[in-house]
Amino acid sequence: MRNYSRHYRPTIRFTIRSTTGSILIWSVLLGFVLTSVFFFFGLRQRANIMVQRDTIAILNARNYLESYADYLEVNPSEISTPFDTDIEANLTREVEEIEGMVDLEQEISYTFEGGVFVEWNNCTDTLKGNLIVDSEIHESIGGGCTSGEEYDDVAGPIAITNPFTIKTQTNPFRYRIVPEDQNTTLLDNEWHLKLTKDLDYGRVVTVERTFFNLVP
Repeated sequence: MRNYSRHYRPTIRFTIRSTTGSILIWSVLLGFVLTSVFFFFGLRQRANIMVQRDTIAILNARNYLESYADYLEVNPSEISTPFDTDIEANLTREVEEIEGMVDLEQEISYTFEGGVFVEWNNCTDTLKGNLIVDSEIHESIGGGCTSGEEYDDVAGPIAITNPFTIKTQTNPFRYRIVPEDQNTTLLDNEWHLKLTKDLDYGRVVTVERTFFNLVP
């Protein structure tokens, strides 16, 4: 019997797989990822640039309106001949309501006619005073703040004639005058200036001023 064991040689086989396909796939995926990253980075940069441009445009327009308001405050009559047709300018004493404060031994007068309500003694104030309108005393009774109003007392409707005067009998207080109906036009002692400039995409810049001046 022959011994074949010494003649046996094990056979080792090696399988070499090509990595070209894997490298190509990973290259494509990496390129896609990098392209996406740079694409979204570019969009973000573009959005930031647009926001900065919008902010600069708004600031420039506001500074422009502030300068124009400074000029009109000194030369109110020039509002009838605007040097910039893109600016909407409105200067008036007509208001929807008048708010103010009266101190002791002070009398505040207004020149308009009609019927009004006068609210006084603001809810946040601790001192309460009695209201004197054209020498008629209206005592503070409170209760307005419990119903969510801004003022603790209200008087009216009061039929007024020129001049319409407000005084306090006891303590200083803040007050607000509102018209009884559409037949009463309130004229404030201050001039109210409003400048508006339209920008692109529906953006609007507005500057408002309040000042004293005898003749607009």
